[in-house]
Amino acid sequence: MDFIFGLLVIFGIGMLIRHFWKKSKAKSQAAPQSQQAQPTMASGQTPKFCPNCGVPTEPGSAFCGGCGAKLN
Repeated sequence: MDFIFGLLVIFGIGMLIRHFWKKSKAKSQAAPQSQQAQPTMASGQTPKFCPNCGVPTEPGSAFCGGCGAKLN
């Protein structure tokens, strides 16, 4: 029983590390994009960006195409 509990703890720690590593990697890749000039759409409007990763979003989309986060 202790062996199984130990494996579950190690698995949980590994999942947390993976989650935060992916999140920091997405932010580091998105940082240079946010420093560039904002691209404009054909209609002259500036696109909206995902608050989680900074990727430009499509008009009317419910989820980010870069990280899958729900958009407002």
